[in-house]
Amino acid sequence: LVFVAFVIYFAPFEFIAAYLSAIVFHEAGHLFCLYFFSKKIYSVKFELKGLAIEHEGNLTAFQTMLCSAAGPAAGLLYAYVCSAISARIMTEFFSLSAGLSLSLSFFNLLPVVPLDGAMVLKSVLEILKIRNPSKVTFISSLLLSISLFALALYLMSDGKGYGLAMMSIILLLCTLFDEGIVKPKDLR
Repeated sequence: LVFVAFVIYFAPFEFIAAYLSAIVFHEAGHLFCLYFFSKKIYSVKFELKGLAIEHEGNLTAFQTMLCSAAGPAAGLLYAYVCSAISARIMTEFFSLSAGLSLSLSFFNLLPVVPLDGAMVLKSVLEILKIRNPSKVTFISSLLLSISLFALALYLMSDGKGYGLAMMSIILLLCTLFDEGIVKPKDLR
């Protein structure tokens, strides 16, 4: 929440509006897919791991895979539409929103908890009847988070900033929280 407040305070309005538009379309993809499977939505709330959609009933592994992939798919569609609009009327907003949506969509497809890609991976492993899909997803999340952090350290040493390092630490913590290895109270 501190990061969100920081961005809202310092970022230009156009950036915030373009980013929020990309997020809305991303989440709308998940909601549309749940609606398609006739699942009643109870709530959409912000958690440490991001937005969480609570719905009725359980989903099959195939439905979970589709609903998880629907957010990035909607984001990619939104990026394409914004890019086409931007090419025709040359506005900064649509160009910025297209780029942000594209980045958000590809980033969310990484198989790291809490991102959509982790749910897609786990669902595919369940469909393929791979033993212990949760463990495979955890190991994938852990290795990718650590790899992103190593890349971030290299980029920081080259003067490229610390944004990726912060994000990889957040992803690593979310992976450890999800597995129960670290609890939020342990960080106090």
